[in-house]
Amino acid sequence: MKKILLIILWLIPFVSFSQIDYDTYFISTGGAKEELKIQVSEKGGTLDQVFIYAKSLEGEHYRSVLIIDAKKLPTFIEYLKFVKNKYSEWSETAKNNNVHNLLKDIDADLKDYYMVGFAIGDWYFDRRVKIKAKFSVDNESMELYLYTDKLYSSTNTYIDNKGLFIPFSNNEDLDLLIKKLEVDVISNFLKSNKGKESLFN
Repeated sequence: MKKILLIILWLIPFVSFSQIDYDTYFISTGGAKEELKIQVSEKGGTLDQVFIYAKSLEGEHYRSVLIIDAKKLPTFIEYLKFVKNKYSEWSETAKNNNVHNLLKDIDADLKDYYMVGFAIGDWYFDRRVKIKAKFSVDNESMELYLYTDKLYSSTNTYIDNKGLFIPFSNNEDLDLLIKKLEVDVISNFLKSNKGKESLFN
């Protein structure tokens, strides 16, 4: 019975995730900029989940994705707005006070847990993950990091990953991500996408 349950849990991500390519967003760190993918899934014609692809603390060859349920999306957007404002405020403070080296947590009361997928070959999923944020100053470079602690596969605790991270070095890229994650914007995309598909029935 236990073995059957483990097999079902392993299959759930692949059964329930029917992702549609939605858009992209930009991350940047150390002067390098990279474009990453955003996907969405729908259920009964409405938005179900958002998949934000990200970097892995394991290294360049590892993949990570943050998976957000539609009902948690408004709270996540408010969190992004909060850390963006903190990033702006602290960047100004660092410039005005000649701070050249700093790594500080941005405390925010984000109670929700999220799912994170991680892979180097096969995908594994940690279903109870907290998102955190840090502000970093390294000489003239001021960056914001969204990140997680260590990740563990829900189906095999011996499989783990150092964590996910999403770096930003300017407000513009973060602003653009926030706009793309608005529920109304994604819902309009899904309606438009469905309309195009219906032309070829």
